[in-house]
Amino acid sequence: MQIKIHELGRSMVEMLGTLAIIGVLSIGGIIGYGYAIDKNRANETINELQIRALDLSRQMINGATTLTMDEMGYKTSVGYPISARISPNFDNFFEIFLDDVPSGVCKQLMKSRWSVPYSIFVNTTEYKADEDICGEAETVRLAYEFQEDLMAGNMVPEEEKHEIKRCNTSGDCKCGDCVDGLCESYCPAGSKCVKSYDDARGLMCCQSEYVVGDLCCASINAQGECCNSDDLCCPPDKPLQDKDGFCYSCDEPLNVNVYGVDGNCAVCEKRYLAGGYDTKSWCSLCGVKGTSVEDKPLSHYLYSSCYSCEYDKKIEQIGIRAAYFCDNVCPNRNAHGTDCYPACNGDTPLSAHNGCFSCTDTTQSYYADVQSDTCSNLCSNRKEQNGYCVIIDECPAERPLMGADGKCYACDDGTNGNINVWGVEENCSRCPKRFLAGTIEDQKRSICSLCGVEGSSFEESPLIYNLGGCYSCDYYLPLQQYGQKEEYRCEKVCPDRLYYNTQCYQACSGDTPLRNGKGCFACDNTTESFPMYLQSGDCSTLCSDREEKNGYCIVSQTCPTNKPLQDVNGFCYACDDPQSVNVRGITDNCGKCPDRFLTGDDGTHHWCVACGMAGTEVADKPLAEYWTGTCYECDSTKKIDQAIIPSGKKCENICPNRYSDLDSPRYCLRTTCSETKPLEDASGECHACNETSPINVGGDGERCAVCINRKIQGDNCILE
Repeated sequence: MQIKIHELGRSMVEMLGTLAIIGVLSIGGIIGYGYAIDKNRANETINELQIRALDLSRQMINGATTLTMDEMGYKTSVGYPISARISPNFDNFFEIFLDDVPSGVCKQLMKSRWSVPYSIFVNTTEYKADEDICGEAETVRLAYEFQEDLMAGNMVPEEEKHEIKRCNTSGDCKCGDCVDGLCESYCPAGSKCVKSYDDARGLMCCQSEYVVGDLCCASINAQGECCNSDDLCCPPDKPLQDKDGFCYSCDEPLNVNVYGVDGNCAVCEKRYLAGGYDTKSWCSLCGVKGTSVEDKPLSHYLYSSCYSCEYDKKIEQIGIRAAYFCDNVCPNRNAHGTDCYPACNGDTPLSAHNGCFSCTDTTQSYYADVQSDTCSNLCSNRKEQNGYCVIIDECPAERPLMGADGKCYACDDGTNGNINVWGVEENCSRCPKRFLAGTIEDQKRSICSLCGVEGSSFEESPLIYNLGGCYSCDYYLPLQQYGQKEEYRCEKVCPDRLYYNTQCYQACSGDTPLRNGKGCFACDNTTESFPMYLQSGDCSTLCSDREEKNGYCIVSQTCPTNKPLQDVNGFCYACDDPQSVNVRGITDNCGKCPDRFLTGDDGTHHWCVACGMAGTEVADKPLAEYWTGTCYECDSTKKIDQAIIPSGKKCENICPNRYSDLDSPRYCLRTTCSETKPLEDASGECHACNETSPINVGGDGERCAVCINRKIQGDNCILE
């Protein structure tokens, strides 16, 4: 009998399947738990970053120069090291750094799409909606960048978000290099990229304790004022320093004179260098939008005020740059030379230097080229003549003399002894006492004169200067009388004066009998030369201790052997005297001192110089300027005029660091910098090796290598 046995249980296959399912569920639970942990830590981190960012923003707004986390500590609640700093790259930004962040937490942080930060970096790569940026490494470093006003960067579109940091070349970056299209700062920790208060045209990495606003100060005084290297200080609300050290606010509604310190102008973002003349260089706000002088774009070369386009007077703009000159900023105005004339219309369509006038006015002269239309279109009673809008009708009886400029003058005009009647010479006959004194063709001048006329305002002033004035016989300087009729010239009206080569020279006598083009001088004068053709008598008669020699009235003496070099005035010099000696007309005298040389002989400049002579004060100054005889060092930054200097004493022949200008060979230029400032930048300026700011050398490593404490980085040569 067969016995059947029934056993309860599962097959081996079934058991293995069951165990596999249990294993999968266990792994899934572990993964889910890890995911939950990472997400929780990410949420806690974001909440904490929110609080910390608010505190740091407050510190920034209150003007902190360094950021601190002393109250909250330097580890997050979940244990990640945390630090912060003011951004060295961009104004009004700060950064928070998280270290040792697990990659899982990193991924959750990226998924959160937290929009308050301006930008986020994982290690050194910027996050751009790519969650895989966290990679597979065990931990990463996160950098969050915030604007000072936390809401300013909130929800900025991605295509606009990084505009301030994008770059094509390193020149687009502030204190940084362009790496993969983004600016990367080279400023070390604890520093900020700001303008130098010594010259705000450039940026530099500045230690935070020396930063005031956006300026790097040489020092900061007890009042919190920013001081430059000359110890001139200004408060933060008045950072603009003029040439005399006075301080101005950036929105001061006037031009500030920064002559000699042009770089100061750059401390004010809105201001610009408008130009100027002589000792004026205007840092201007005129015409800048958003300022109180927005509607006043014109600058005067002499005065600090700004003027509107409707200002009703002429504005003199000598030296003002073309971009800010007259009709370039005021299309309704017109320029004549360096003057900007007012816009005129209506009943007063004629523009003159002191305002607008009617067509019937006869008191002013009107340049045709500054009018808004042709003369005849503006005024039916006028025409263009000699470049002026002149009246066709007769002048009034009280002012019958019409000049070349169309203006009507009184016959005995007390302010105009000479009136130009070029092209209308017949008008001079309208005044019986006046006479035609001469004509200057190239200046288009015909002089209708009242000089020396009995009974007139100019009775005591018979001398006529060719540009128009009347002068007395005892006037102390020579007067040019080019084009003058002989009967009204110099000695014809003033017997004591001398006419020579179109000049009427002054009468000299008494204690100052010697005459030259500068005036009258005493016999013991040691600085001037006196050609005989200008003297009123024999040299020895005028001065008993002088004699005529080589066409000059010189001191009578024989030079001793220890002072063999005699100048044009007769005075004697030792060969090793550092002074350059004038030997005009007696150039052979220079040969008495073999170590000296002549700067040339062009009929005017004859200097016998000791430049470069061993054992003298000018031994280290071998370069001579031909027309002054001045000696210069090889390292001089001056462009030295050596027009007719002997070739053996010229430029590169004695100074290897110089060369003759290819465009104008008479000038001697420097090629290298000095020992104290050996680093030459891309524009040719020289710098000391210890300057803190980066020097743009155009990426030239050889230039940078002259300073052993610097290295090349991009276009710049920076401190190591």
